Amino acid sequence: MKGNWFILSLTFMLGYLPLGVGVLMFTLLCLVWKKKVINNPYLFLMASFSFLLSLIISPNLDYAVEDYGYYEGAVKVISDPEIDGEQLKFIGQMERQKVYFYSNEPNVNPHHGSSCIVKSYIQTPNAATNPGQFNYQQYLANQGILYVSFDTEILKCQGRSFLSHFFEWRYVIQQNIINQISEQSYAWINALLFGQREGLPNDIIKSFQYWGLSHLLAISGLHVGIFLGLCYVVLSKWTRLTIEQSKWLILVIIPIYIIIAGAQPPVLRAGLMAIFVIVLSFMKQSKLDVTDILSIVFMVLLIVDPYLMYQLSFQFSFAVTFALILSRKLLKNGSWLMISLKVSLISQLVILPLQFYYFYFTNVLSFAMNLIYVPYFSILVLPFLLSITLSVFIFPDKVVAFLDYAFIMIHEKMMKVILLIGEPSFAQWVVGQPNLVIMVVYGILFLWFMYSWEAGYLKRAGVISILMVGLWYIQLGSHYIDKSLKITVLDVGQAESIVIELPNRSGIYVVDVGEEIRFNSGHEHKNFNDIIKPYLWSKGISRIDGIIISHYDTDHAGSLKQIINHFQPKLIISHPFQSLELSKLVTIQEGMQISHGDVQMKFLSPNFDDENHDENNRSLVFILKYDDFDMLFTGDITNEIEERIAQKYRLDLDVLKVAHHGSNTSTSETLLKETNPHMAIISVGDQNRYGHPDPEVLERLTNEGIRILRTDEDGSISIKYVDGHSTLKRFNP
Repeated sequence: MKGNWFILSLTFMLGYLPLGVGVLMFTLLCLVWKKKVINNPYLFLMASFSFLLSLIISPNLDYAVEDYGYYEGAVKVISDPEIDGEQLKFIGQMERQKVYFYSNEPNVNPHHGSSCIVKSYIQTPNAATNPGQFNYQQYLANQGILYVSFDTEILKCQGRSFLSHFFEWRYVIQQNIINQISEQSYAWINALLFGQREGLPNDIIKSFQYWGLSHLLAISGLHVGIFLGLCYVVLSKWTRLTIEQSKWLILVIIPIYIIIAGAQPPVLRAGLMAIFVIVLSFMKQSKLDVTDILSIVFMVLLIVDPYLMYQLSFQFSFAVTFALILSRKLLKNGSWLMISLKVSLISQLVILPLQFYYFYFTNVLSFAMNLIYVPYFSILVLPFLLSITLSVFIFPDKVVAFLDYAFIMIHEKMMKVILLIGEPSFAQWVVGQPNLVIMVVYGILFLWFMYSWEAGYLKRAGVISILMVGLWYIQLGSHYIDKSLKITVLDVGQAESIVIELPNRSGIYVVDVGEEIRFNSGHEHKNFNDIIKPYLWSKGISRIDGIIISHYDTDHAGSLKQIINHFQPKLIISHPFQSLELSKLVTIQEGMQISHGDVQMKFLSPNFDDENHDENNRSLVFILKYDDFDMLFTGDITNEIEERIAQKYRLDLDVLKVAHHGSNTSTSETLLKETNPHMAIISVGDQNRYGHPDPEVLERLTNEGIRILRTDEDGSISIKYVDGHSTLKRFNP
């Protein structure tokens, strides 16, 4: 079977694809390996069984469509309960459903395996309401969790599992460590040895994410390998144990360490591979095929937990490990630097489609930072942290304090370096969420590239590498042949932000970047970071032509500086009654116009008479005209300004962006009768405290026969206009 397990793991993976795509890919795989698969009836039968098995066990990612409601009854705790600040959280099994429970004031502390009686309101998780936005509902569904419960009251718990004792042991170890070392060192020990990175500084996490170093902030297969290697050296060299006795002891240590480290996918992969290697060594297997071992581990893990396939860490871990093992001939010879370059390059190339799919961008210089920080963490940080951890239980306090001080002194300097470098925009390559066809073609080219490189066909490999990069420019270039006008009103709650993409992407304008008013200072720029920036990146947009700020209330301009810093607009367009000192700032008043080919944005307000008005009535108002399509953007103006515009310009509208989130101070009957819009879009927050949109406004719109769309119900709302026809798309259909 040597070498065949890899084929079986590929066929097993195909069962997670849609049935038609899976069957097609299975057929293609059999044709590619015709001599190996089709001409070998036994292997063909096994491959077919592997594919059918994965079809059966691969879960259907259905979402709950409505809240479960109030629940009082039994819950089985199936995760290790965690304390996050003052909040207890755990996953519970309830009537064949998995629920994520949160409790602010638990009366009792449950354990893994406890049977608890709870009172709670079970509801569906928050879903994304905009393209590109993180989807918490999908994230939980990918773990088989359909519901969440906040403010859970835990009445009583009894019983516990055998595993809970290991989790408790981990907690005791953590408490012993934190009581004897600094918070800085403990935060890194907790992240790299126990798999909990909550204590790491946010600026470090953000910087590591930007530079593609996030894998260093979590327990990875590399960490497990270093830990087990140190264990083996200590046991075989510094004790009287024989090599076989050391291996037996390591077999006991591995599952304990997997549990203590949180059983994350990379830890499971590395730990199970180590167990296979040791067991096979006892069986006198002289030549071990690491690819087959990895393939078996891959299939075993998915059979035990089919939802692992949807975890990003699982995908990244196995993709990189398979790629490096399959290219091991390339890594045999050369200097340390050359081998490190090859490892970094292969790793970056194999995960590139996943990076674009999940994050919409990659950092073109991340391989260089990996060359510096991977050896630093492997050679210095991990051994240092292991030494500090062991010294807590072995050596006097002075030794612990010295090691703690030495680590902080070295490590803080290395962290300052990466923070000092910052996040240069030239290193960031935004492509957007890739097309499935592009991803498949890239995968085929990557395999061809690796084969050519390993076979020594360097010129061919070079050409293929150019084609691989060119694919992503095809992805980007597809926007420039799209002749449609696109307008997307994002769902940013009780705020406003609208993205305008002109035909052939000749221009991109963002109208307002509003933030909801929040009293928690930890949520500044939440709309920008969670909605506006991800939306733009998901569309492959890294630069914009202009930002139009209707007025300077927080709900319209709260993240102006952020969009300037991240997207570097060529123009910052504002009303004239402001005191900002910004380069590229252009002040606009009534009668001025911006044109891009056949698209015109004509500004209808304010004029100089509005200087003494409140900020709402100073709003920039403009009509966007393209072919026979007309849309009016109104900011937060009141009836007074609306009626002046309606009577002066005699507009005939397709779409009205309703002013001031549907407040009763706007959307007068005069405006509606004079402009005769077919559709009205309201940007408004769900269950907002202002009662927007006002029932009178909705009644006026209904009486005029105008179709009403609102972001609190429909999510983001997109209008696509091309060749005289417009298409409407609601994110929540």
